[in-house]
Amino acid sequence: DVNDQTEVEEYPHRLVGDLFAILGGLLVGFTDVLIEMLVKDFVGPNEYIGMVGFFGFFLSIVQVGILERHDVAKFFTTGADVDMDVADEYVEYADPYDAPRTCPKSKGLLLLLTYVLTIYLFNVGISRFLTVSESAFLTLSLLTGDLWAVTFTVVAEKVAPSSLFYIAFIIIIIGVIIYETAPSPLEDTRFNMEEKPIEQAEYNENDGNKTSADDRTLWKVGYDQANNTLQEDEKNTSSIELT
Repeated sequence: DVNDQTEVEEYPHRLVGDLFAILGGLLVGFTDVLIEMLVKDFVGPNEYIGMVGFFGFFLSIVQVGILERHDVAKFFTTGADVDMDVADEYVEYADPYDAPRTCPKSKGLLLLLTYVLTIYLFNVGISRFLTVSESAFLTLSLLTGDLWAVTFTVVAEKVAPSSLFYIAFIIIIIGVIIYETAPSPLEDTRFNMEEKPIEQAEYNENDGNKTSADDRTLWKVGYDQANNTLQEDEKNTSSIELT
């Protein structure tokens, strides 16, 4: 097929690109699981966002200084050498990054600020979402975002996706439906009260004083009452189902 041959010539490293895409998807899912663990069990969403912003700023500075310093310098430079004119539109560049800018500097800064604000809101939304939901549902939901990208390519660029996209999208929708029909894993932890706080209460590291036996007794009684309530609810549910 002529189209397949042209695609192979234009994209000779398609397999490597697909493998990197799979690896990136696995890393995104792993990151979502870590974020859920952090915001639920360790630091909370506010501290998570603060630490990501603080360390991410310095890591980005190092990355830009090593890999993208020429592009950044070109972004903030003005003049005929960096701005595209009519004649430059018909010139073919081996590397697209060597081509002049396609928009004015002011518009580029506006797009950059919009991108930064969008990424900030995205990370805040993820951290808040994972405090009340699960990373699996987040990942499945984000996969449906490809529909907007395909809609843009069809409407704006007049490029229709291949049939494999529709198959993959249907599989994703089925996965979301199956996930939503099953009970949430969070529901099983409503009465899952551990005795860990009782052990930790033996010694309060903040003031250095031991808790009294009465306090430990009250915690133990509350724990036992919660377990008894859960067992009674399960018995009632079972009797209703038998009836």
